[in-house]
Amino acid sequence: MPTRFFRHPDGALPNTLALAYALAGYAGGLWLMATASWPWALAATLWFAHALIISAYLFHEFAHGTVFLKPEVNTRGGVLMTWLTGSCYARYEHLRRKHMRTTSTVPTSSVSTPRRCCNRPRPGCDVACWRWNGPMYRRWNC
Repeated sequence: MPTRFFRHPDGALPNTLALAYALAGYAGGLWLMATASWPWALAATLWFAHALIISAYLFHEFAHGTVFLKPEVNTRGGVLMTWLTGSCYARYEHLRRKHMRTTSTVPTSSVSTPRRCCNRPRPGCDVACWRWNGPMYRRWNC
């Protein structure tokens, strides 16, 4: 029985197509921009830009570990996508950690003081106040 490579079996085809499109759009778009006449180069610029957008979406999916079953393979894919999108100025793990910090509701500081917020004392309640009541709620009511 073959082992699974993708995290979800129904995601194998869409993820394979997205990866192929991102890689082909990067390589093919760059080649056409450099060698083709200006109408084709203009079309290649749009193709290249769209492939970079897809690469950025794929980076997001790799950061959350939703493409492949093994975390190591997601990390390799994430590194490739960061290089394609021009984020090679920072390491993949740093970008992943930064992204996970912004999407998490858990406070990231080592010192977390419980506050009374939204009638619930708990750490990280600023995020909860903003989500439940809008950004001005804590400033006026907590």
